[in-house]
Amino acid sequence: MDRLVKPGDDVREGGEAVLECALMDTDDLAPPPKKPKSYELGQDLSKLSVDDLKALIDDLKTEIARVEAMHAAKQSSKSAAEAVFKR
Repeated sequence: MDRLVKPGDDVREGGEAVLECALMDTDDLAPPPKKPKSYELGQDLSKLSVDDLKALIDDLKTEIARVEAMHAAKQSSKSAAEAVFKR
């Protein structure tokens, strides 16, 4: 009896077709991509839910605090540099 051999089949001596099955290692898979939290200034907010708007407010407050902290640090560095070079 003839057997159909497909690409990827391992054909051994004697005409016996052997299929090899490879198991996939799930540790190598990247986690599913997260939904991007993108917000653009001036974006239409009418399509966001109440919960989405609250989350956006919280995210923006956190980002404002981060920007203000960086601004203060850079301002401090700038002031220190100006004090050194004014001597």
